[in-house]
Amino acid sequence: MKNEVDVQSSLWRNLESIDRICEWRDVWKEDLERVEDPFFACSIVQRALLQNTILRGLCDFQKACGLPQGRPVLQDDIGRALKLVEDGRWFLIREQPISPTDVARYPRLRWAESKLVSPGCRLYIDMGMYDG
Repeated sequence: MKNEVDVQSSLWRNLESIDRICEWRDVWKEDLERVEDPFFACSIVQRALLQNTILRGLCDFQKACGLPQGRPVLQDDIGRALKLVEDGRWFLIREQPISPTDVARYPRLRWAESKLVSPGCRLYIDMGMYDG
């Protein structure tokens, strides 16, 4: 039938629209449980580059990697760009990651673990409750 809709692929496209790729400096804004392991992130980013699927932050990623926008990307260029994901310089944020990133493997993310107090905020501790 001409009007049949592939439900599986349309659901996948809708899920992709909430995924995003961001530089390691921006990961602190996210729950670390949503950061996809780079092993799985590479295949998703590669597919986004090859098939021109929607992935928020992809334009910024392409600019950072020096990849052409709006034109087909060469396989060598994609391999070079994915190295930034493998090395933990760029991360894929997903609503439901396949395998959340192990923060211990990526030193850049360790500071994001303690995002309890943001810069410029003051933390007040009631020393009356302190036993030390």
